[in-house]
Amino acid sequence: MEQYFNHGYALLLGIGQCAEPQLSLPVTVKDTQALRQILVNPQVCAYPDNDQHLRVLHDEGATQQAIVDGLE
Repeated sequence: MEQYFNHGYALLLGIGQCAEPQLSLPVTVKDTQALRQILVNPQVCAYPDNDQHLRVLHDEGATQQAIVDGLE
């Protein structure tokens, strides 16, 4: 039986596109997706695979309000 890290919570942010194009880092979105896969892997971190324990926000979805909501 797999055990999960039910008391673990993560909010992953990847801001790949920025208003200032020279400051854009598209790889950060891929990094958050890769990190999410590590966190939900039952043999590594075993976070439950749901929005209650793990949220990923990127680009236009990573608004100030979405970040504040994700931290609550």
